[in-house]
Amino acid sequence: TYGLDFYPAQGWSTGITYQTGELRNQLGGIVDRRAVSVRLGRTSPDTDWQSKLEWRRDTGAERREQWVTTNRITHKINESWRVAARFNYSDTKDNINPLAGAKFVEGNVGFAWRPWNNTRWGVFGRYTYLYDLATLGQEGGADYDQKSQIFSLEGVHRLDHHWEFALK
Repeated sequence: TYGLDFYPAQGWSTGITYQTGELRNQLGGIVDRRAVSVRLGRTSPDTDWQSKLEWRRDTGAERREQWVTTNRITHKINESWRVAARFNYSDTKDNINPLAGAKFVEGNVGFAWRPWNNTRWGVFGRYTYLYDLATLGQEGGADYDQKSQIFSLEGVHRLDHHWEFALK
């Protein structure tokens, strides 16, 4: 693995990584893997953002190409409100057996409300989208795909130092 990190300005970060390796698959075949990733991020008192994009290619006993990205951001709107979001994506194409490809998408967005002048209350919410098209070679032999949408909302009230009530 070879990589370089850069910090072009206050709060900014970026980097690039190159990986090469030799793996042994489940059948004992040799797989040569090459991967390149780039990342970019920004951190400030109110916002934290990080993104990464990676490309992988396997040759030899397996012939696959994969794209992966991970992204997250958190932002402080004011002293009482925070928002956050995340998006992860992976797409794998198998050139030997097209049915062995896989796709994964996970995204969520959420919020937190904690009044700056009252530590007794809090409300939290999140929406999550998940799509997982399992690969044939997935550990544990997963043989199903998953598509889910999840909404959650939670409220918390602290009555005193001994009692706290929550509803979800």
